[in-house]
Amino acid sequence: METRKDAAFLITEFSMRHMRFDTRHFCDGSAGKLHTSFGYIVKGCDTLTTEHLTLELREGSFFYLPEGIRYRSEWKGSPSIEYYMLHMTFAREEERKFEPSRIEALSGPGMQERISRIEQGLSGGEGDQFGALAALYRLVAEALPHLNPWEEPKSSPALQKAVEYLKENYNRDFSMAELAKHCFLSESRLYHLFDRELKISPLRLRNEIRVNRAVAMLRAKETSVGEILAETGFSSEAYFRKIFKEQTGMTLSEYVRMLRK
Repeated sequence: METRKDAAFLITEFSMRHMRFDTRHFCDGSAGKLHTSFGYIVKGCDTLTTEHLTLELREGSFFYLPEGIRYRSEWKGSPSIEYYMLHMTFAREEERKFEPSRIEALSGPGMQERISRIEQGLSGGEGDQFGALAALYRLVAEALPHLNPWEEPKSSPALQKAVEYLKENYNRDFSMAELAKHCFLSESRLYHLFDRELKISPLRLRNEIRVNRAVAMLRAKETSVGEILAETGFSSEAYFRKIFKEQTGMTLSEYVRMLRK
């Protein structure tokens, strides 16, 4: 009898960045990560702060950041900073979200050689690229046993109601006063709850949801800006492009080129 099980950890997208900076570098990820990432620090150190924890990542650290996490990252180098980031999207991402962490068992100088081989394979021929993808799967398989399941922080019922409303009505042009009224809150109380529990404003969260929807459309098929505006509710193309770059760190054109590559 044949037994079939879905490939729950299938990687549907993958990209790699090899980053270098002088002395200091700051990364604002407060809008939320678009991809799950593994990173490795070749030179320098990083203080990575989320809403609920702080990771001190030194040279040789191999670490994990889940999709959607909000964070700030302050890098210092003596005299320089160098690190790799492996960005990936899994099928059914919501089933395997883990806490941000430094993976002690895989940290150390040997990891640099493994990641360098993946980087070289990706820039080679078809056979080299398949080999790089196989090496990536092996790396993920080794990392998973060392990760702890993610537990969503508890929030107040009023805030949960507001976030649910934003997710269901992100493409509508409603005011924050209307959102507050829906949640039986004053507008000032609404902003206070968002700032205290999510460290983000309701308007910024709505923009984040809209950009994430735009990204999903771009991943699924070739999509025009007009189609994105109609689906997401952005009032103008210029504003959409501005918010898209703020959240993803790339212009719309750069992101489309990355997907095609």
